[in-house]
Amino acid sequence: MTEKMLARVAVSSVPYAADRLYTYLVPDELIGSAEAGKRVMIPFGRGNRRVEGFLLEVGREAATSPLKPIDAVLDDAPLLDAKDIRLVRWMKARYFCTYYDAIKTILPGGVWLQYRELWHVNGEISAEDALSSVAPDSLEETLLRAMLSAKEIERAALDELGGEKTAKALHSLEACGLAVRETKLRQRLQDKSVRMVSLCVSAEDALAAVGATTTLSNLIIGFLLGLANGFAIITAQRFGAKDIRSVKKSFAASLVLGTVISVVLTVLGLVFLQPILRFLNVPEHLIPVAGPYIFIIIAGLLATFLYDACAAALRALGDTVTPLVILAVSVALNIAGDLLFVLVLKAGVRGAAAATVLAQILAFVICWLYMLRRYEMLRLVREDFRDADTAMMKNMLGSGLSMGFMSSLVNIGSLTLQTAINKLGQDIIVAHTAARKISEIFMTMFSVFGQTMATYCGQNLGAGRIDRVKKGIRLGIFYTCIWCTLSAVASYTIGRWLVYLVTGSTNEVVILNATNYLKFDTLFYYVTAVICVLRNAMQGLGDHITPLISSSLEMVGKIVIAATLVPMLGYTGVIVAEPLVWFIMVIPLVVQIFRMPVLREENRGNQGK
Repeated sequence: MTEKMLARVAVSSVPYAADRLYTYLVPDELIGSAEAGKRVMIPFGRGNRRVEGFLLEVGREAATSPLKPIDAVLDDAPLLDAKDIRLVRWMKARYFCTYYDAIKTILPGGVWLQYRELWHVNGEISAEDALSSVAPDSLEETLLRAMLSAKEIERAALDELGGEKTAKALHSLEACGLAVRETKLRQRLQDKSVRMVSLCVSAEDALAAVGATTTLSNLIIGFLLGLANGFAIITAQRFGAKDIRSVKKSFAASLVLGTVISVVLTVLGLVFLQPILRFLNVPEHLIPVAGPYIFIIIAGLLATFLYDACAAALRALGDTVTPLVILAVSVALNIAGDLLFVLVLKAGVRGAAAATVLAQILAFVICWLYMLRRYEMLRLVREDFRDADTAMMKNMLGSGLSMGFMSSLVNIGSLTLQTAINKLGQDIIVAHTAARKISEIFMTMFSVFGQTMATYCGQNLGAGRIDRVKKGIRLGIFYTCIWCTLSAVASYTIGRWLVYLVTGSTNEVVILNATNYLKFDTLFYYVTAVICVLRNAMQGLGDHITPLISSSLEMVGKIVIAATLVPMLGYTGVIVAEPLVWFIMVIPLVVQIFRMPVLREENRGNQGK
């Protein structure tokens, strides 16, 4: 097989997902001028549109398939040397950018010029002589006539006439001296490296920025989730008592109260965002990345609450499957949005945040439309928002704020712990963020069972079915413990792979610390399972005090550990923190569940077992 001169070209205007080095043939007439580090014009895509490229490799090798030739070399001397090309490759591998974007950050702005290739007939040759020098009815004749019809003609117009054969025909005409090629250049003012620099955030930097602020978003979102679930407990009790009118009014009240609280939290969060980020000890170099991310998340709080309220209302009516399905759809939409915004549109962490908010909005719309179609008692009219029952509103606020504060206390402790973690360096921030994201996936089942248990117990309490409450608590603990076992097995078998999947990092410090966190903490998930089931069951049964005490112990425990163990032991202190706290906070829940008078009663309704 004959070796030919081939070139590997970085192509401009290629999206991140399709960015790679494309192989082109170097024509014989360009062998001397085609060098690595120079810009070229190449035919690209099915339509062979002429675009700019950068030669990064040139050498002789066997061509296994027909290749498109390079049209023209734009530079007299290489703009990149071997060291520059290695840097471009490193940036491509490390950052969310294309080859061309990396090149643009290296070269000065004046290099980026708009290239126009113009052709005309040699002025020293008459039109008749020029046409008589080529074969009649040939492509060369067609191109010459096009040049003669205009003073100058764009190469793109000639390509439309001749297609793929245009380049070869033009090279022939130029070699014979019949046609002359000229170029005109003008600076591309829109090519700014500033935007690229702002987007060139490494995967580790992006993850660290998100992780450093996640506890803040979890604090606010967790409060709203608890608020929605607390409101739904009253709805569940009314549904269990077959009071359909109160079901509609309680659902309407939950939307009104939750919307007001969500808007207030959104305004406060956006106004005081910068002071909050500095209070959290977010590293200064991460604030430009973390700030826009958390800003978008906070701006979408209302959508988050509305979805939570609708999902909680469905669970209050006994429909636990649909919220889970919609949640799965929301997660899929979020992932698809991440791929679109981050990889294709290269919007960075802003894109990730936008994908999250849009997924929440779509989840709310889907949930709302389903409710309107499926449940008549949730089809609200204007009257449902009027003449609010004061006693019911007080009960809803008591239940909602109790569950909201319960969640907030948990997240305040996590927030305090995160401030200590943010002082341990970027590698530890990345490791903890990755570990927590994997943990959140593992603990999704706990959250689902917990939210279901609150409305399930409230519904059966309203119906007087204490036997079903007891059975539900036992089964909830049993099923979550099975999941605990599966999570621990996953941590010890594929833990390193999961960390790499989340971070994309081969940094051993990141992988080792994140894996150690998973291996140690998953062994104690059984305690967490009991906490989630009992805490939410008590809320559904009307005990708002004991869950708050338990959550307060978690908050205090994490604050103490952040102030003592973390400075002494570093990230090891963080790893042991949560299991220690879990054992402390489960005690009041276990003691109280055996003392609750309501669980000592027999069925109070008219229904039999």
